[in-house]
Amino acid sequence: MFSMIASRSISIFKIPLIAYLLLLLCSCDAEIDKALVIEQNGIVYRKEDTHPFTGYVTGSDQRGYRRGIRYYKKQYKDGILYGKSEFRYKNGELERTEPYIDGEVHGIVTQYYQNGKIKSRIHFVNGMRGGSTGEAFWDRNGHLIKG
Repeated sequence: MFSMIASRSISIFKIPLIAYLLLLLCSCDAEIDKALVIEQNGIVYRKEDTHPFTGYVTGSDQRGYRRGIRYYKKQYKDGILYGKSEFRYKNGELERTEPYIDGEVHGIVTQYYQNGKIKSRIHFVNGMRGGSTGEAFWDRNGHLIKG
């Protein structure tokens, strides 16, 4: 009798557990290539979608002060940069991390040399340099040179 009751109670709990696991899988942030998104009025959308995009956009570019191709993975929430964006050298090594809140750099931006050693850490607040933890710079061998 007890085993019959126990097996029924276990099967009753299986349905909510399976539904919960499916919800977790479906709610994961999407990761899509930059070719599949568009930007309108500063908001990023998946092409042919009317809702602002939430998830990660990956791609590459050659713009800015960097020489050569760099790869990136940028996190968006409701179409605006939010969370951690990463940039990588052509060889795959991490070049830079940037934290964002509501589309502005907010937190510690860390740059790396191609050998993996930290190059700099700069504190931003609401998109502006000069947060309370300041700035620090290292040479290619990992020795602090300013900070």
